[in-house]
Amino acid sequence: MKLKKARLSKQNMFVLGIFLITIFFVCTPLMTGNCINGHDIEYHLLRIEALKEGILMGKPFLKINVLFFGGQGYASSLFYPDFLLYIPAVLRALGVGINACYHIFIAFCLIATYASAFYCTQKITGSVYSASAAAVILTLSQYHVDDIYTRSAAGEYTAFIFLPFVVFGLYELVNAKIEHPAMMGIGMAGVLLCHTTTTVFCIGLYLTAFLFSFSKYWKQRKELLKLCVTAIFVAVLTSFYWVPILEQFMSASFHSGDNYFDLAYGMLQVREIFRNVNPGMGIVPFLLLLPGLFVRHEKTGVVRFADICTAFGILFTLGATNLFPWARVQNILGFVQFPWRLFIMSCVLLSVSASIYMEEFVKLILSEIQTFSARNVPVFQTRMGQIAFLFLLGAALIGFSGNIQRNEEGYYSYSDDYYSYAPFTGNVIGGEWLPAGVSDRDALIRNADMAEDNIGNTYEVMRKKNEMYVSDISADASYVDVPYIYYKGYCAEDVEGNVLSVDGNGTNGQCRVMLESSRTVHIYYGGTVLQKVSLAVSVSAVVLLCAAFFYKTRKAKV
Repeated sequence: MKLKKARLSKQNMFVLGIFLITIFFVCTPLMTGNCINGHDIEYHLLRIEALKEGILMGKPFLKINVLFFGGQGYASSLFYPDFLLYIPAVLRALGVGINACYHIFIAFCLIATYASAFYCTQKITGSVYSASAAAVILTLSQYHVDDIYTRSAAGEYTAFIFLPFVVFGLYELVNAKIEHPAMMGIGMAGVLLCHTTTTVFCIGLYLTAFLFSFSKYWKQRKELLKLCVTAIFVAVLTSFYWVPILEQFMSASFHSGDNYFDLAYGMLQVREIFRNVNPGMGIVPFLLLLPGLFVRHEKTGVVRFADICTAFGILFTLGATNLFPWARVQNILGFVQFPWRLFIMSCVLLSVSASIYMEEFVKLILSEIQTFSARNVPVFQTRMGQIAFLFLLGAALIGFSGNIQRNEEGYYSYSDDYYSYAPFTGNVIGGEWLPAGVSDRDALIRNADMAEDNIGNTYEVMRKKNEMYVSDISADASYVDVPYIYYKGYCAEDVEGNVLSVDGNGTNGQCRVMLESSRTVHIYYGGTVLQKVSLAVSVSAVVLLCAAFFYKTRKAKV
């Protein structure tokens, strides 16, 4: 018993050591006073600052972020999920510098990605060896690293945290044994609240796997019911996010429908997949699949699942190339923007399959040389298993080093008042969520403090938190265009509290307030009935989930 405890402790120390080495190296670019300077960094820092401003004004969950466009507002929080971005936003509200809070947030995401990959793979395989391998491969994978240090793609690198849960859900889905629906739910809800495009990929993965497994579910209706209930619960739980988006799309048109990203231009040649460039997968994950060629002596359920992950991973990878007719689906899949976004799915799927192949291969070699019984002795407790893992870690770290060395984005020190300069608050990349009526972004910032009536008179506005007042309007005016970008949910009233009509017909997509007798108007974003109902539904789902958890816990103790 003492020997067993000693071995267990040694194994845990090895696992902990691998984790610390991996996290130390992957976080080394963060060990600086300046901020990493990726492609989309300014937009995501602006999102953080906008959330911070909402927190400081006592309204942390505003759908329209008033910091954007010099105060004109932008529906970033309505269309783009902020689930995890509240972490750096709270740090900013507490006084942490903008550079430091962003680096802390990235370190958190890296640790969380490693932890989720480890946990979910261990749940699938029952082995800390394959769990550690999957966590190392995924955390140090080229596309993941580029998402953070080259692209600063906050939506995608936060989605990486939940993708291992999606893969665990895939494991149960293909086996038609939904024993842990919460894992599948966490994965899908988490991805949806991080990155909508990745959610579409996950849904496509699940639908395809379900179709191939449909015969199993036809025989096991109870498992099909579990699957349906899980899907419905995830939809209800996240309704506070996706219902308001659908409502906005039904009420107006946005620049997201412009299809200004050319999918055919963004697709890759097959050979470009393996190069150490952005975007690319690199050669490392595919080399780590090679042990799978020799794992054929015993087709366990786990190995069969690894084969499924490999097949899907390769399909997603090839889907990013010119082998897929992207030009023909431009109007349907234009929201993807870049075909190589599919690599996010390839990374997690191939990380899991490669880790399984690696452990099974080491077991195969050890059983061949008859040094131990592969079924009874954990691989981490063998010298060969440890050496093989160190080779894996070395290969992953070499790949990571190559990614960082060719990164030319550098660093920049953002001052804490960086976004007090109005022109910087208009950096919204493609501006997908601007209404179609907005034709001049620069004019939005230039005219952010002026309202104009229908006869050409201009008025200075007074802002108070997320509210605006326009006073002394000409008696001859029938309407006034105020410097708020219009989204459904804006409200206006006069000094007597009478409701005034608001629409999006103002100049350059601004709110137009129809005047009555009063010459002073008060404008603010009050939201919509559907937004409030969907929020209430989501909160109720959370309460129900917590109640079920505590009931189950209490019942288990009894």
